Amino acid sequence: MVRQQGRKKIGVAFVGVGAFIAGNHLPNLAEHSRFRLRWLCDRNEKTLMDRVRHFRPDRHSTRIDDVLEDPQVDLVIIGTRQDARPPLIRKCAQAGKHVFVEKPMSSSTAESRRIVRWVRDGRILFQVGYNRRYAPALVEARRRFHEFRAKAKYPPIVTYRAVDESFLWPDYPFDLATGGKVFHEACHFLDMACWFMGRPPVSIVATGEVRDNQVSTLQFDDGAIFSFVNGGDGCASYPKERLEAWCAWNTIVMENFIELTVATQEDSRVTRYPLFRYRGQRTRKVLTPETFNRLGARWRQ
Repeated sequence: MVRQQGRKKIGVAFVGVGAFIAGNHLPNLAEHSRFRLRWLCDRNEKTLMDRVRHFRPDRHSTRIDDVLEDPQVDLVIIGTRQDARPPLIRKCAQAGKHVFVEKPMSSSTAESRRIVRWVRDGRILFQVGYNRRYAPALVEARRRFHEFRAKAKYPPIVTYRAVDESFLWPDYPFDLATGGKVFHEACHFLDMACWFMGRPPVSIVATGEVRDNQVSTLQFDDGAIFSFVNGGDGCASYPKERLEAWCAWNTIVMENFIELTVATQEDSRVTRYPLFRYRGQRTRKVLTPETFNRLGARWRQ
């Protein structure tokens, strides 16, 4: 994302260091030799100091202005709640700092247009943290899907299920004032659908609540359909996400990023993918869906 000059390390600052950032982006960055953790910044001093003790940045502050005044900061990773993101993006763009921001970057079309203008005016690199398109199981599922699609006589159908247990979530993702779970979570699956199909839809029909529990159906210019369920009335001891695709008399099933089944008229093959982290540590551990379910049930208890 950030172009390096020579072998200079990329100076990174995190603004907003809650649980997701601490459990994912910070450990990943700590293991990468091309980055230097320059700053941690959060308005919650207790959370901030806990992260400082664990990840040991060069500096820390509760003020983003301290971060942006540092010439050694090249990249700012914004992990705050979504209502705080647009003004932070603007400050970073004005300071000439490249930005990676957690999704969604905004809560309205008008905000998104302003952000695009700020990014262009600041001549910075900018990325939103949509991650499903980088999962190896989905990358391979997409490759096989388009291989089948090139030979298909009829439009394909794809379904995606993303249902977990909202009982275990904090309250703020469901706040209607910031778009509920449609903005907080369904944006992942809209992005993934467009990437998986290789084009934007020509129509979208959605039903359900803004707060949680929606079904959305996207239709594409060739008649293909991608439908996804985004909900929170399931149980965390069962896998959250599953893709199924039917195309040219072939079936593709991706189970929670750890297993991919491709069934053709000639054969059926199952590929399992290793976890990236297990109990907070990097791993190449491979689990069956059944083992994953048992671990989920144990964690749930």
